[in-house]
Amino acid sequence: MGATSPDNKYLAAEKIFSNAITIWDINTKKELRTLPKLKSQIAKVSFSSCNKLVGVSCKDSNIIIWEIESGREVKRIDKSGKTLEENLAAQQKHVEQE
Repeated sequence: MGATSPDNKYLAAEKIFSNAITIWDINTKKELRTLPKLKSQIAKVSFSSCNKLVGVSCKDSNIIIWEIESGREVKRIDKSGKTLEENLAAQQKHVEQE
């Protein structure tokens, strides 16, 4: 499971059998950080269009969104009914206002 940021700067890839995501800097080929291990299996990984957020949807229908640079969790959504991309777009609006 993995995704590339829209600007092709980052790669988010699931660590095999760990339910964790590692963010890689594609240009330097170095690991930027590994995000905290999740309780449920990862269903999808996606980046925001602003290239500042990465989100994960889990097989238990929960969604977690982190800032890429800091690794800080910015939002946890429990069974929202919206897609990962819809939740990332909504959170991106908050980031852009800061």
